[in-house]
Amino acid sequence: MTEQSFPDSFVLLQQEGFLIHSSITLGLTALRNAHVGDKGPYYTAFFQLAIGLERIMKAVLILDHMAENDLRPPTTAVLKRHGHKLIALFESMRSMGTSSQPHPLATVQPGSIEYDILEHLSDFANGARYFNLDTLSSRRAQGDPLERWNRILSRILAEDVPTREKARVGFEAAVVADALSGHAKFIVHGLDKKLLSFEEALELPALSSVAARYAIYRVFLLLVPLKAVLAAATDRVMGLDLARGAQAPSVPYMHEFLRFVWLDRPLILRKKRWP
Repeated sequence: MTEQSFPDSFVLLQQEGFLIHSSITLGLTALRNAHVGDKGPYYTAFFQLAIGLERIMKAVLILDHMAENDLRPPTTAVLKRHGHKLIALFESMRSMGTSSQPHPLATVQPGSIEYDILEHLSDFANGARYFNLDTLSSRRAQGDPLERWNRILSRILAEDVPTREKARVGFEAAVVADALSGHAKFIVHGLDKKLLSFEEALELPALSSVAARYAIYRVFLLLVPLKAVLAAATDRVMGLDLARGAQAPSVPYMHEFLRFVWLDRPLILRKKRWP
């Protein structure tokens, strides 16, 4: 190996890092800008975030295996055994060694909104993404991902969104409804597939947009500790490279592909596009 060349593991994981970066940023942007009146971005968000989170966790698995097995990556069979089961993957991450105490993932517990989001994305990756087609073809389908997300948004509105923000949205919707009454008609269905009233068609898109800001923050409560675990796994492999006096690293700094992931709440609530 020449001084300028890098092993295949470096190049392949670098490409995986670009995939992770693209999936997460596209998913965050879609989720932030989706609302009841424009449901398409919800599906984009669910697809991209499910893929991005899965690939982060599988990158950790690969790095952990390399650190424990003389820099040899796991077989395809080992990775496929984990499938798209995001919850199982996440729970396996809790056993990964880090220098942080308590473990970074200790902040994410079952019953929290962020854990509920992870369960939702796991269900989406494992079949709920086919809900519309499966229901149309009379096959037994998993729950509607939009209805599941509606329940999560309702919880976010109740627990995270300040009362004054919800009151402002309601007031503005009422003013517009009064001005348009008798002059306009809306045919809009909510995320629960129910036809909305005139007033609801004006208020719910705005409420879902407000809730989206706080939903993004909850996603960051998943991403930040996962980034820490990814960094720790990368450091372990790089430690082996250093001990061996390797001319080139076996892996890139994988957490650098998530360099935009910081728990800056005001910034997260303000941003509409990532990175």
